Amino acid sequence: MKINTCQFSYNPQTRQFTTEISDLGPRFVFKSVYKDAADEGLTLVSKRTGREVTYVVNHTEFDAEGDLKWWDLIPANPHSLHSACNVAAYVEARHTTLRIFND
Repeated sequence: MKINTCQFSYNPQTRQFTTEISDLGPRFVFKSVYKDAADEGLTLVSKRTGREVTYVVNHTEFDAEGDLKWWDLIPANPHSLHSACNVAAYVEARHTTLRIFND
């Protein structure tokens, strides 16, 4: 699933994009990222450049009661993706993260 960066807030100091899961729409689901693994994520499309970067779920946070709080995502390995990609976009994104809150 492709999501535009305008659906996220961005903190340039932490280089983190954040949003709430409900802001991604009722049809949002994570997709399979790699050809040979079950890892899931999403593709983020820059509203500024139009470049696409696929992010993979790196961490899932739960509270003491076992309720899901958020997912953290990092840029996927561009050489292992299902499709061709713009490696320059991954170089620019390599220090960014996504946090999606489960509201």
